[in-house]
Order: sequence, then structure tokens, then C-alpha cells
Amino acid sequence: MRHSLFAAGLFAAIALLLAFMPESSAPRVELAVDGTPRAEATAFVQGSEVSLLVRPALSKEQRLNLSFKASPSARFYVEAAPATPKCINGRCQLIVVTQGREVNVVAVASHASALKTINFQLDAIRVVKQRTTTPLDHEAWWFAGIGFVLLVIAVQLLHGRRVLTQWLLVGSAGALLFWLQPLFSGLLATFLGVSHYLGRRGQGSRLILWSGIAAAIAILLGFKYGAPALVSLFATPGGFPLALPLGLSYFLIRLIDTQMRWFRGEGKDVSLREYLCYVLFPATLPAGPIHTLPGFIDGRLERITTEDRSYGIARMCLGLVKKFVIADMLLYAPLFAAGGLLDEVVSAGAAPGLDVVVLLCGAFLFVYIDFSAYSDIAIGAGRLLGYRIPENFDWPVLATSIRDYWRRWHMTLSGWCMRNVYFPLLLTTRNPYIAPFAVMAAVGMWHALSLSWLAWAVHHGGAIMAQNLWERHRGRRKQRERAQLTWGRALGIPATLLFVSAGHAFAQIHDFGLAAKLYGSFWLSLLGLPLALFR
Repeated sequence: MRHSLFAAGLFAAIALLLAFMPESSAPRVELAVDGTPRAEATAFVQGSEVSLLVRPALSKEQRLNLSFKASPSARFYVEAAPATPKCINGRCQLIVVTQGREVNVVAVASHASALKTINFQLDAIRVVKQRTTTPLDHEAWWFAGIGFVLLVIAVQLLHGRRVLTQWLLVGSAGALLFWLQPLFSGLLATFLGVSHYLGRRGQGSRLILWSGIAAAIAILLGFKYGAPALVSLFATPGGFPLALPLGLSYFLIRLIDTQMRWFRGEGKDVSLREYLCYVLFPATLPAGPIHTLPGFIDGRLERITTEDRSYGIARMCLGLVKKFVIADMLLYAPLFAAGGLLDEVVSAGAAPGLDVVVLLCGAFLFVYIDFSAYSDIAIGAGRLLGYRIPENFDWPVLATSIRDYWRRWHMTLSGWCMRNVYFPLLLTTRNPYIAPFAVMAAVGMWHALSLSWLAWAVHHGGAIMAQNLWERHRGRRKQRERAQLTWGRALGIPATLLFVSAGHAFAQIHDFGLAAKLYGSFWLSLLGLPLALFR
């Protein structure tokens, strides 16, 4: 017992140390005057220019909000292109979008003005929104696509030979990881081999269980929140930037789930080949869904039929259309592209209005279409590779309550949290109100350790707790009868969608202060809509 506590404490200390390191995603801003770097953020220059060099995080698309003071005669350029900030009484805001590269923001005194002085003072720089990107060039995409097609053909021909096809899947995933980052792939192979060897022999051993879980969490925290020097090791694999290993969060949750099953004595007969195939399965490696080891083994098709091939191709095509046409072109571009609705809302100070409601509702719809598209592609690819992958979404836009929403949204993650967090905590505390907060906190921390995701967890956890209180007060029978009424469902669907959309203020905006303001503006805007209609 003492050894278990010591091991858990040691790994927890490492995880906390990594967690409180400076975030590698934070941009760095250097102020330069006449090409000379200045340490201070204030410049009073006569007859010259002020240059800001913004260095964003690696492989991150970031939307930065620069707040500063400037003289009215100043002109602004972003990468030599004219830019017009919104200025009120000398205080200005400029939205700059970066794509994982350095960006120059230059303020130049107006030649039409007699004033030759720039008064530039940088008040703040904050990351409004960011998302991880993997900017593969066209040759890399063609190479990956041709490789996938060849892999599918080989699996289709050799599917009857289980051992051969599983090693083929492991080898293809390993080759991809080695191409992306040889160092990481070597460390990964060692870690997986050790975890399989110790895990199968660790039934009932809390030392092995908590050591494995703590190690997985420490790896996750290290790569997500570690020092920039650590992340920079994975910055330029294969000639293109890739800050984090592919699908790290999904990858590690499969490791944790397997370790917990081995601790309970389940699946001890799983070979190294099957274990590696489960963890490194190409279709689910980048973005899930989160399937379990027994489900993965049972989901292998006895034979791949024509119906399976047709279904797999159709499901992948559906996902590609949803991703590139609906999500990226029809939703992301007007909402989050340069000069889009997000920039307008941020520039206006996130004041209450219909545009705030449209922005957050559109953000929820974008995330749903985008994320479900990845799941469609993974499910279709899995079927072509001879495996049934579990569904991840069940029309969450038709949910009639917040609990019904979580039964439909990201079902593999919410199901995993229910099995491994909610029910154990409920059995331990006998408290139906603490468990929902614990589950939402686990989901939030799984995404990111930040105030915004903590607020998101409180938003959803509080709603589930309120629903539990309501059902306990009114009685489950009356609640079920009410839910069956047509008008009750009709009101529940839009109410749930609006509530979930409000939470996307914290999920989409990385600056907590701005996210909280946007969240409040959303509810004020909804309260003001009836008044605006009757004016």
C-alpha cells in the first residue's frame, strides 16, 4: 500500500509540475522600433514606425486580439497589407489571425498629416480562439491517401488471416508515426511494450494501476502544457510542423481503460499484437471514437462483404462532405475566418445583441458537424479495414434535456466517463449531485486545463444537477409523463440547444475574461429578444 501511494504521489507531482509550466500555446510578442527590439511595450517614436512581431504557437491557428493606444495619424499594416483597427478615443483593437508562423504588425505615421509622431502603447494581447492544425502539403496528402488505399486493398485480400492483417495494421500505423516523428515512435513502442507486460501481470496491483494511469496523465500534461522546449522536439517532423503527436488524448484514454480492465482481471489473454492493433488502429488514431478493447476485438468482421465496402465508402464520403463543404465552407468561414462574425463581436466588446446569439449557436452547429464528420470518416474507414467502430453521435440537436443531450453527444467519451467516473463515485459517496460535476470536470480537463473549460464543466454539471433535483422533487413518474407530451418535447429541444450553445462561449473562446463576457451577453441577448420584437 505504501509503495502504491509513493508511486501515485511521485507521478502526481510530475503531472502537477508539468501542468504549471508555461503553456506552449501562448504567443510571444516583440516590440521593435526601427528594427531594434524594445523590451518595453510602450513606444513614443518621432518620424518612424513601430513593429510588432507576433510569434504564435507551433501548428496552431490563433486569433489574437491586440489592444493598444495609438495616435490618430497612425496607419496599420499586417504582413504589408493595410489593416484598419477599431479605435475609440485613441484606444484601438486589431484582430490578427495567425497560421503557426510569425506575423508582422506595423504602425506607420500618416504622410498626409503634419504629425510625425506615433504614440503606441500595447495594453494587452490575448488569444481569442485557437485550433490545432496539421498543414500537410499536397504531396503529403497524396502520399497518405494512396497509402490508405493500398492498406485497404491489402486488408481486403488478407482479411481471413487475422494475425497477418493485424500486424499489417500495426505496421502501417507505426510507419506513419515513424515518418512523422522517429523519436516519439521509439518512445511510444517502449511505453506500449512495458505497459502490456506489466498490465497483464498486474491484476489487483494498485502500484501498477496507478503508476500506469499517472504516467499516461503525465505524458498528456507534458505534451499539452509542457515547456516549449519539449514541444519543439516535435515541431518539424517529416518537413511540416506538427506540435503534438496525433490523437494523444484519445490514445491515452484507451491506455487508461485497458490498465483498469487488467487491474480487474479482464482481458489478460490479450496478446501484444491485439493490444497494439487496438491502441494504434489507423481509423481511430487521430480523433476517436473511443472504443474499448473488448468491443474492438468483438467488432472484427468475420468477412468483409460487398455491403461492408459500400457502407464504408458511403460513410467516408458523407464525412468528407460534412467536413469540407458544410463545416469549413458554410460554417467556419463566415463565423471564424478573418473579418467574420467572431471578429465583429470581439471588436464590439462582446456587447449583447443578436450577433452574439448567432455566433454561439453557429459555433455549436459547426463543432457538431465538424466532429461528427471525423467520426463518420473513422467509422467508414474502420469498416473498410474489417472492424465495426461504435457510433459517436445520435442526433444531439434533437435532445430534449441536458441529460438526454449527453446520451447523444460524444457517446463513447461520455459512456467511458459514466462507467469509470460517475458510477464509482456514486457508489462511493451515495450523492447524485457530486457525480455529475465530477464527470463534467473530467471531460473538461480532458480537453484542456484552463479556467474556460472549468467554467464549461460547471455550466453543464450544474444543469445536470438541477435536472436531478427537479426529477427528485416532482417524481420520476410525473417527469416521464411530462417528457412524453408533444409540447414538452417541442420546448425542450430549443431550450437544450440554446443552453448548450451558451456553453460554447467557454469551449470556443480561449480568453476566460472575454468568454465570460460573451456568456453573459448571450443570456442578456435572449432576454432582450422578446422586448425587441414588441417594440
